Amino acid sequence: MRAWFVSCLAAAFCVMLWISPAAASARPEKVNEVSVIGEAVRDVAPDFAYITVGVSARNSKIQAAGAETAARIDGVVKNLMVFGVKKEEIKTANFSVRPVYAPGESQGRIAAYEVENILTIRAGDLNTLGALIDAALSAGANRLGGVQFFASGAAAVRKELLSEAVRDGREKAAIVAQSAGRVLGALLRADVGGAGAPARAAKMHDAMGNFAGSQIFAGAITLTASVDLVFALE
Repeated sequence: MRAWFVSCLAAAFCVMLWISPAAASARPEKVNEVSVIGEAVRDVAPDFAYITVGVSARNSKIQAAGAETAARIDGVVKNLMVFGVKKEEIKTANFSVRPVYAPGESQGRIAAYEVENILTIRAGDLNTLGALIDAALSAGANRLGGVQFFASGAAAVRKELLSEAVRDGREKAAIVAQSAGRVLGALLRADVGGAGAPARAAKMHDAMGNFAGSQIFAGAITLTASVDLVFALE
């Protein structure tokens, strides 16, 4: 009987030894790091802008469509220069020639040609934006795109925002560490996120007719910065 009891006890001990590692591995490991996102935002005033305007002409003869587009673009440029825009501040953003097919014909007969010339104009005086748009439209522009606002000091502001974002992330991580009864350790990893684009744009559309007295309001540009931070927990 005693021998049988000793044999059972030994077998039970072996089973305990075999189960112990599995039980130990099932215990949750202690978390030794914390991940946070640091953010920073600031509004800045724009100090220059780009206007997109253009001319599109259609004619059954490609030469006639091209000549009309060229004449009207020339008038647009001259009108803009009257308002103080320099020639080097005007550039062609897009020039295209495309066939226009007759509707409902299986053979795809070309009915006309459309020639388009799109310009971007840099405006250093935001108070003249409305007048510049009106000047372009009155000279024959029939394509109007968005006004994009920019701030010349945006790059310097972004650097400051990155520092603010890191501080914001560290403060968040410290709160988490304190709430968990831990001590915030060293920064282990840092990934810089995207920055807010310093521009606003509208879709290109037809602008037939005269838009007298266009009013453009610059407002503010919102710049943002974000960083993904991982800190050690002690």
